[in-house]
Amino acid sequence: MKKYLLLSLFVLATLMTSCLKDNNNDDDIIWDIAPINYYITVTDTSGDDLLDSTRTDNILKEVSVSYNGKTYAPRSTKEIQDSIAKTRLYAPDFYGLYFQKFWDSQKNTYGPFMLVFGEFDGMENAERREIILNYNGQAYPIAYSNKFQWAADKSPLIDRKFYFGSTVAESNIFNLRLNADGRLELIK
Repeated sequence: MKKYLLLSLFVLATLMTSCLKDNNNDDDIIWDIAPINYYITVTDTSGDDLLDSTRTDNILKEVSVSYNGKTYAPRSTKEIQDSIAKTRLYAPDFYGLYFQKFWDSQKNTYGPFMLVFGEFDGMENAERREIILNYNGQAYPIAYSNKFQWAADKSPLIDRKFYFGSTVAESNIFNLRLNADGRLELIK
């Protein structure tokens, strides 16, 4: 009986010491900083989705993105599916340019097709990382700036801005409209 009592006391003491808070070690939070992507929708003046591959008037073959001296044509999500890492770590993987539909949880339905360009490291400081959206002989600069640092409490401090040309955009989702004159404009 003494054997079981001593064993129980040993187990209890071990459990109690492993639950003590160590005030000198604040590394118990692991931060995954989301990668940065550009998301681009394109509609005509009637609001029709021009990135929908099932439409005969889609612009997927006429649009591309230039970045770091290379031009990317849009690929479908199926084409990049095998290269998507299957991991719990939310680290950036650069996929170039692809298009896909996203679920709109507010409307409980799929939203429009989007061009997606990225991913870029959300922890990397960038003064102005610019891509060029090419369409119909026109070049449309789209950019972001990212300032990242760790706060004194070891939480992330992130200051991000997105731009369409020189216009500050509300987010990394660029809703564009193709005007009657064939130019793209940012819808606010």
